[in-house]
Amino acid sequence: MSKNRSDGRREGFAWTLRIAAAGHRAGQPGDGEVRYVSGHDDKVLARRAIKIIAAKIALRAPPRPAGAPVAIEWTGPNNQNDYITIVPKSARMARRDTSPGPRLAPGQRGPPDQPGPCEVRYINGQDDRVLARIPLEIVPSGS
Repeated sequence: MSKNRSDGRREGFAWTLRIAAAGHRAGQPGDGEVRYVSGHDDKVLARRAIKIIAAKIALRAPPRPAGAPVAIEWTGPNNQNDYITIVPKSARMARRDTSPGPRLAPGQRGPPDQPGPCEVRYINGQDDRVLARIPLEIVPSGS
């Protein structure tokens, strides 16, 4: 969690019973803190400063005609529920209307049916933040 987060607030927590087996994923890059908190009264029993670094993510996708599948190549953290989507460049939010990307091998995704500027986006599955994006031009069919 952010080191500026006040005590008593839960952000990205895991029960200690499960964390050794499952691990835990950090939040936003920057200065952070690991806190050991009592489950009884939420009192912080111990804390440790950490530095959270940004994930390394790469996306590649060639221009394609409207409606044709796009071969997306990607590398990334591949965290649970992360996904890749293709949206019009003007789209503000991520849309979960495509198949989950990072949980699958790199492969085909369907672009929008209309020509125009789009983006391929790698989305954080925990909070739907866009972690990486690249432009993708959808050209008219037959171009």
